[in-house]
Amino acid sequence: MSKQKTINYTNPKDPKDIRLVANINIGRKRVEYFVRNEAPQHQWIKKIIINGFDRLPAGFTKDGSGLAKGTGYLIVKGLYEKLGEFDLNVSLKAKNSTKKIEGRHKVVLNYLDLKQAIEVLREIKNEGYQTLKNSANDYLNKVFPRIFKKEDTGIDKFTYQKNQITKLLKRNGLFENFSDNDIQAVIDFFPAFIKHFKGRFKGKKKLIGILNSKEAADVFYLDRVIGEFDKKLKAKTHSEQNWQKFFRTYIQVFNPTYATIFEKKNISLSGAFPDFVPIDIYGYLDIYEIKKPNTKLLILDRSRKNYYWSSELSKAISQVENYIDSAVRLGPSIRENIKKIEDIDIKVVKPRGFIIAGARGQLKGEKMEDDFRILNESMKNIEIILFDDILNNLKSLFERIKNSPKKKKKK
Repeated sequence: MSKQKTINYTNPKDPKDIRLVANINIGRKRVEYFVRNEAPQHQWIKKIIINGFDRLPAGFTKDGSGLAKGTGYLIVKGLYEKLGEFDLNVSLKAKNSTKKIEGRHKVVLNYLDLKQAIEVLREIKNEGYQTLKNSANDYLNKVFPRIFKKEDTGIDKFTYQKNQITKLLKRNGLFENFSDNDIQAVIDFFPAFIKHFKGRFKGKKKLIGILNSKEAADVFYLDRVIGEFDKKLKAKTHSEQNWQKFFRTYIQVFNPTYATIFEKKNISLSGAFPDFVPIDIYGYLDIYEIKKPNTKLLILDRSRKNYYWSSELSKAISQVENYIDSAVRLGPSIRENIKKIEDIDIKVVKPRGFIIAGARGQLKGEKMEDDFRILNESMKNIEIILFDDILNNLKSLFERIKNSPKKKKKK
């Protein structure tokens, strides 16, 4: 039986007045949220079902007032004014939708979209009620364009508008007021900007200038990644989940042939499958299993004087084999989902499997190094990659870029 949890609200003026705010089914990750009778939002919505959470997510008040005090009411009010009485389901994974069943609308809002909308509404709260209302309508128009018509008044805060960056860059005190997050965002943005607009840099002077900037950005970015990687290796305390997140973030730096990355949760797959899947420039899918730098690689068979895979690594190999089997079996579904969501054609043909585990320092002596190489090359479509090998390759790349010869100007 799934574990249950409740959240209650106690009236500060009457300790005996206790109201149920939420029933949480932890196992099913489902929350029943109840809006208190006295709350203004109760006139528009009484109950909200929240799927994908084993706790009350951000954006819902714990006192039963409803969706995001001060701003969230505009969304539920807007839905009520257009649809009349409706049932509301907020979901972490589902897409925005609305259906009319037996005269009553069933509305589904994607939680991440809704959370972003609430954050924007909070940012512009001081601009006045009309702007808030228009921005709430922009969100509802984006989600349900057939029901909510685009209004001429107000600015769409949910889509980038032309010349916003131009206006921003002309502000006084720009660099003096940059935060660490601002600096990091610009660093992360620059490579994608170059990749997307490289065809626009026409003219010799402009091209040379941007290429020099890109080279400097590459050196800076690689140096930062190497520093973070080196620091994490020396710490020796990071979990597999932490390393998983790290490689998800930088896998395209370690292997530039990857064109894009897909999250398992975003391509609606169940069963044995890794959390993220890189796709190379030719559309082929690869499989990764991330272990830890201290994962034991080999064990000595003293009777035969040979080494064999450790139990932990054998399990990882078996896991990757299961992932590959699932990828091949679910190939048509994977291709269909990715095509539907991202409009990209991929190929699920003999996926390669990679296990990132252990470090070369574990390989003591020539015999152990040779046996590791023999075992590694004997596997079909699976390769063990060592943490420090990846770091050393990155350092070599960094030195090549940093010390690349500059073309001398002709006299």
